[in-house]
Amino acid sequence: MPDEKIVTRFPRTFANLGQAVTFVDQALLFDNSSTDRPFRFVAAFRNGKRRRRKGHTPAWAAFLK
Repeated sequence: MPDEKIVTRFPRTFANLGQAVTFVDQALLFDNSSTDRPFRFVAAFRNGKRRRRKGHTPAWAAFLK
């Protein structure tokens, strides 16, 4: 799949993620956008509520604020 097609799906994907964390039992979010520091913990949700968040908040996780 072309990169351009993947990029066009980002807004919908993140909107869906924002909705999903409100109704799943548990969600753990990690930032894997850097090859130097992969799998950086971003936030934890439990029963729709944010339980933990690290200082690292990537741009794609703006909905967490």
